[in-house]
Amino acid sequence: MAHKPNSPVNDARPPIRWTDLASWHPQLTSALSDVLRPGAVDRLSAVESSELYDDDSEWLELVLGEFSGNEKAFLELVDQALEWSRVRTFHGTRTADARSFTHEGIRLHDRPKLEAEVRSLVAREPTLHGMADRLDEAFARTAHLIDHGRCFVVVDERVLIEECGHYLLGGSEFVQGILGPQAARSVLSDCAPTVIEVDLPLSRVPPSQLREFSRTLVGEWAKILRRPRAEPRYLDFSFCLQEPIPAAWVAGHFHPLAVHDPHEGRRSVPTRQADCAACAHASSDA
Repeated sequence: MAHKPNSPVNDARPPIRWTDLASWHPQLTSALSDVLRPGAVDRLSAVESSELYDDDSEWLELVLGEFSGNEKAFLELVDQALEWSRVRTFHGTRTADARSFTHEGIRLHDRPKLEAEVRSLVAREPTLHGMADRLDEAFARTAHLIDHGRCFVVVDERVLIEECGHYLLGGSEFVQGILGPQAARSVLSDCAPTVIEVDLPLSRVPPSQLREFSRTLVGEWAKILRRPRAEPRYLDFSFCLQEPIPAAWVAGHFHPLAVHDPHEGRRSVPTRQADCAACAHASSDA
């Protein structure tokens, strides 16, 4: 896959990256060793776990058994340890030029602007002209949707590629919902499926979401102590943000060579384009 970095936010510490254990597991071991009972790491490494599933919440319970206080006090300590870290997150789109994200960041879902975009597409594309009289009705049917003023990023890029490929193949979910998946893809045929990489400061994450991430990270930490492996489990975890993502947080982008299409039973679909104007610009500067 093509990969083009951008200068990250000014922070000497590398971000936590879920699929890169070296970016967080040793550091969490060190931090938790200071708050758990002496010898806890060794005991957790040898604990009986044959009946636990990979995503079992009991992994966290095992860790809590090595803490002298309650769950709330423990997770508050974990939150405090994490909140000045960054986590590498991912946002899926389809674009002709990823420089719009490295220059402008990622905007919040703006329903009036998206409705205007749909009207513009319908007016511009001859194959969509027949939808013009039905747009107001289509917009009214989706008035209950709550994405306005929000944007989403995930912590495991595999989720975007293997489970949520419709964002990469058809762009905006709102536009696809109005035009239909195939029509949306057709008007984006010159654009490349793109994953935008975002180094998200955990200090800017809503407290309830930070707490859930802490629970997830500690549970995975304990499991990997007992069952060492090259990478963590596949994780469907997203952050819902209510502030735009500034350009300084955008760390880069890449174009998957294949995307699983949820409208085709998650069949793997080779992407026709593995680069964009940003890639061509970076190549010409090299």
